[in-house]
Amino acid sequence: MCACSDGELAAPTNDINTTVALALLTSVAYFYAGLAYFGKYIQPTPILLPINILEDFTKPLSLSFRLFGNILADELVVVVLVSLVPLVVPIPVIAKNKKPRNIK
Repeated sequence: MCACSDGELAAPTNDINTTVALALLTSVAYFYAGLAYFGKYIQPTPILLPINILEDFTKPLSLSFRLFGNILADELVVVVLVSLVPLVVPIPVIAKNKKPRNIK
């Protein structure tokens, strides 16, 4: 958890730089583990070689944006719910304390 300026805690993956670093680290480990499998780039046909290489370079970007978007959406939902609490909580209290008027 990272401390924000107001003293609250934020998720470390709320920063796009952290998610890009994690995705690049995952891709490097993926390339390192699969060095012996160069044949996968030309399957099912050698014409797909550029597309398969492009896929390996776009995967980290896709992973980082997906993780960043998920965490950001989670924090936005929490902020919206917390901001709605002061509006919704007083309604039952007001309804309970409201006295019926005597109509004459």
